[in-house]
Amino acid sequence: MTEIPTTEVSIKINDEYLKVIENRIIELIDKYPELEQDLSRYLDDQREECDVLSSELEGMIWVL
Repeated sequence: MTEIPTTEVSIKINDEYLKVIENRIIELIDKYPELEQDLSRYLDDQREECDVLSSELEGMIWVL
């Protein structure tokens, strides 16, 4: 059995997703300013999740 680490790839993917989320939230805040607080909170949650995924978990694929 061989282990192939995937953490670096996962971090890159999460960074790209976070950029897309950030851009979309900016668009939504412009369109719905009354939702700014909720959208900002959601963005903070997504950033925190990405931090946890990149610092506390190790991605791995096992090849049998």
